Amino acid sequence: MKGLLSIFLLLNLTISFPVGAEPTIHSSELQQYLSELEWSEDNLHEYLHKFDLSLDDFHSTAELKKFLGKQNTEENLTEVLTKYSLTNDELELLLAKFGEEINDFKFIKDIDNDVSFYLNHDADLNIISDFLSLFGLTSQELIHLIHHFHSIDQSQISENINVLSTKISEYEAKETETDESYEALLNIWVEMFDAFHIRPEFYITTHAEDVAIPVTDLSEVENIHDNILYVKMYNEEGMELADMNFSSEVLDNDLLGESVHEVLNLAQLSANYTETVLGKKLPQTATPYLMNSLFGLGFSIISLLLFIGTRKLFLTKR
Repeated sequence: MKGLLSIFLLLNLTISFPVGAEPTIHSSELQQYLSELEWSEDNLHEYLHKFDLSLDDFHSTAELKKFLGKQNTEENLTEVLTKYSLTNDELELLLAKFGEEINDFKFIKDIDNDVSFYLNHDADLNIISDFLSLFGLTSQELIHLIHHFHSIDQSQISENINVLSTKISEYEAKETETDESYEALLNIWVEMFDAFHIRPEFYITTHAEDVAIPVTDLSEVENIHDNILYVKMYNEEGMELADMNFSSEVLDNDLLGESVHEVLNLAQLSANYTETVLGKKLPQTATPYLMNSLFGLGFSIISLLLFIGTRKLFLTKR
């Protein structure tokens, strides 16, 4: 019995404390793989960052390769075209609507994921695009906004969308339309810009004057619905994303409120992309060390029970 107990204790120690350090990616193997990809290590870090990952999350080059998948080659691209019954020209047109090109992709799995998402949401994007074009938003500016929404922190985006949707719904529930109500609606726009890290600049053009007048405080503008409102949108680095204009006819028909809904829909589309496309590519990088610890715990319990049983048997014989 003592011999059996010793074996269990030895197994317990071996499994609970595995010999050797946790495996890591060898630098030489990584550099060879990067050479095949024609990438620098910074390129790889930037790519993994999209998935909130780093090289520390991988324990071998093989595991990294499995996560990244096949490279974007003409042969591998044919698999995607066949899967979705697309021609090469149709694929290019679809990606272009979202501001992408085939050569933008290093890995075929990314093209596959994006095509799947875009085909499922193409109609949604067309509705948003058609409506916002009423306010001068071009297809290229729509792409700029999509890229911007992809670039910001997604952790709070859904919550911000819900808060802003509630506010715009409360505004629309009010039947009276006054300068104060227009100001409240414009303030919702300002809150939306702040939530999505967009820096706006407002300009007012009266019917009698063609010069756009910068406005720092919208509350100072008298009879705002009798003017034309221009909005220029920049990211936090100062790059212009888009500009929109709202005529007095638009303001009188309350389309300004509906335009908030469509911008929120565009932001939600970006959030859905992050969740369904980027989220599903997260790797299974769990190591066997947790499982070893659980086995070790199990053997510890068995060893303890054997020790107690042996002790009782010894005391009984005495």
